Amino acid sequence: MGRVRPVKMRGSDAYVYVGTAYSNRYEYVMPKKPRLRTRRSGERSCRRPRPPEQWIAIPVPVLIDQQTWDRAKAQLARNAAMSFRHNKKNDYLLRCLLKCGTCGLGIHGACSAATNGRSGHRYYKCAGTDALTTGRDARCPRARIDAGALEQAVWDHITGLLGDPSQLSAQFERFVAEADAAQTREETPSQQLRARLDRLDRADRRLLEAYQAEVISLAELAERRQGLAEQRRLASSSLSSTAAYASSRFTPKTCWTAWLRSANASAHGCKAPASPTARRSCSW
Repeated sequence: MGRVRPVKMRGSDAYVYVGTAYSNRYEYVMPKKPRLRTRRSGERSCRRPRPPEQWIAIPVPVLIDQQTWDRAKAQLARNAAMSFRHNKKNDYLLRCLLKCGTCGLGIHGACSAATNGRSGHRYYKCAGTDALTTGRDARCPRARIDAGALEQAVWDHITGLLGDPSQLSAQFERFVAEADAAQTREETPSQQLRARLDRLDRADRRLLEAYQAEVISLAELAERRQGLAEQRRLASSSLSSTAAYASSRFTPKTCWTAWLRSANASAHGCKAPASPTARRSCSW
């Protein structure tokens, strides 16, 4: 028997539990800030919720009773209020940047409860320590990580890089090389389209040779060339769209190079603070 994973349903989807499903909940509209020169320019690509009075209710089999449903809604409200995403009391330098090397799940900041007049202890916790909510067979064995020590170690590494331009340049040159390799892999679709256009040109020449050798008639030649012309038009259109999309976006190499140039310029004008808590005093 397969592993049972927790089911998460939000919004009107959750009403399926108590016997009602809704359709006609969304409509597609033009984006308020459309991206320039994309493949979907001019399309209604943004989904907008319709007013609840326009929803169409559909009776479905009841999964849970109304009392259980009400308790679940109350618990979800409490979970949302206590979620680490809404934490405004503690500052976590590495928030949303850490991943567990043991189980691969994200690591988030947390704080223990204050006791005997002492403030709570900040730490980082792997999401895999709760096997139920993550649908894992076993909890992650990774222990809590002291937030202060981890943030100081990361901050010391960053300030060390910024204080040594040669080391910083070497690291980002490696990033640029990796970005070049990724960009080369992305060029494969364009190469395939160009190869298809070459094959279509060769097929057109073979048709002309067959007509000259009186193997096919003029009507058959015209019919086949019309089909090739349509295929060539579609391939050329796809190639143009791919080229326009590639030229309109920032490549990883461009982003890394620009960041490196900016970091080198900023490093000469601002001394790195000694600790993460003082980082806001520097403009970079």
